[in-house]
Amino acid sequence: MNVITSEAQSLLGISKCHQSAFPDSLSSKLGFQFLKKMFSWYLYDSRGILFHIEKDGKVIGYCGGVMVLDHTQHGASTSITQYSFNQFILSFLQRPWLLFHPENRKRYGFIWKNLLSKFGFKSKAKPLSIHEREELYPRFGLVVIGVNANSQNQGIGGILLKEFEERAKKENIKILTLSVKDNNLQAINAYKKSGWIEQSKISDALIMIKKI
Repeated sequence: MNVITSEAQSLLGISKCHQSAFPDSLSSKLGFQFLKKMFSWYLYDSRGILFHIEKDGKVIGYCGGVMVLDHTQHGASTSITQYSFNQFILSFLQRPWLLFHPENRKRYGFIWKNLLSKFGFKSKAKPLSIHEREELYPRFGLVVIGVNANSQNQGIGGILLKEFEERAKKENIKILTLSVKDNNLQAINAYKKSGWIEQSKISDALIMIKKI
């Protein structure tokens, strides 16, 4: 299977793959226009990494990440939220019931923080120690990885993870990080098999790291 660096014409196929992989997620419920805007960030921002796998002209797996060179740069979550904020609000206005989506209720604080930031009120980040800076930067952050429901358990996720690692090597970056829900045991076990280790836990998210 060939891995393809994603372009604008791939965004609809990637969005459909995302909905198939994560049908109950808030992002999937917000619809194709929001997903296309969200995924376009990876093409718009020079730090973005987006690639996918196709079969018979259909996207069956994709991976999105971000290259973070130092502690002064935002991670992907904040950057993507700011970039797609207008479409985010529009999608909610069209689907107001999603305000009560379980995933959204956990993000009220994050949404409020980004709303304030949108209007110029930015909070100060907690300063990092020298050790933390050396441990985490520069890095490739794995933001999202998904496989079409009909193509799962066929090794596609492993191919995508390997490609993510290879792209980090080409940039001479030796640290990979990701965040995964602590109850997603299937994904956690898959990451561990690929050499990722648990580093810390924030709320219900497990932070994992791999050094290459």
